[in-house]
This record gives sequence, C-alpha cells and structure tokens, in this order.
Amino acid sequence: AVEEPIVRRTTQPATFHAPLDVEIHARVSGYLKELKTDIGQEVAQDAELAVIAVPELGRQQESRQKSVEQLEAVEKRAEAEVQLAEANVESAQATLAQAQSEKLKAEAERSANQAEFDRVEQLVSSGSLQSRLQDESRKRLDSALAGVASVAAAAHAAEANVRVYEAKLEAAQAQLAVARAETEVA
Repeated sequence: AVEEPIVRRTTQPATFHAPLDVEIHARVSGYLKELKTDIGQEVAQDAELAVIAVPELGRQQESRQKSVEQLEAVEKRAEAEVQLAEANVESAQATLAQAQSEKLKAEAERSANQAEFDRVEQLVSSGSLQSRLQDESRKRLDSALAGVASVAAAAHAAEANVRVYEAKLEAAQAQLAVARAETEVA
C-alpha cells in the first residue's frame, strides 16, 4: 500500500485590503497629458505617476524668464554705468592733478615776477633805472597774479568735478545693487 498525504482544502469568504490606500492630488490643475501608472499598480516613493499639461503655467514661466532676462540686461547696463563713472572719477582726478601742477607753476612765476618787481622798484627809486621798466615789471607781475587766480579757479573747478563724479559713481553703484537685488528676487 502506497501512502499518500492527506490534503485538506476549504473555501472561506474573505476580503483583501491594500496595505496602503492614498489619495493623490495634483499640485496644479490642468489637462492629463500622459498617464504613467495604472489603477492598483504598486509604485515607488517619489515615482512620477502622470504628466499634467498646464499651458497657462508655461506662459507664466516664459513671462518670468523674459522678466529675468530683462533684469539681467538692466544689471549689465548698471555695471557699465559703474565702470563709466569710475573712468570719469579717474579722469577728473587727473585733471585735478594737472590743475594743481599748473597752480604750482603759476605760483612760482608770480613769485619770480614779484622778486623782479621788487628789484626793479628799488633800482627805480635809487634812480638807476627808468620808471618805464618798473611799469613793464608791474604788468608782468599783474599778469602772473591773474594767472594764479585763473589756475586756482581751474583747480577749484577740478576738485568740484572730482566730487561730482564720485557722487555719480556712488549713484551708479547703488543702481547696480538695486538691479542685482531685483534680479535675485525674480
């Protein structure tokens, strides 16, 4: 006799429940462009389930991108204005240095003409020279004094230009900072 194992079978009513039941909501409303999973299919965490087409969102994104590009252009222009302002400051400082040098030269000429006039005046008062030479010396001294005043005014104007261009540089730097901030916000 052959031994056969006894098999017992029973049929029982039962219901299976999924271990996890999740409702899924899209972040934006739109049209279903592509469905990547079926109902009841097991999916991994962070898996892409579907693709939703949102034409309005695309237009908004394009508009934002254009705004960012525009702000970047404004930022570039502000950078160029800063460079221009820096060059203007350097130019004004060079002009100031030149005016100060010319002022020193004019002061030296005035000093030499003053010394010449004083000598001529002494010689005319002692009767060694004619008064006509004193008049000529006076004219050269007066011309030198006027030259000193003119060069001093030019030096003062050059100092003012340096301050103006430094202020414009600060304004350009502030505009650049604003442009960069606006670009970052966008």
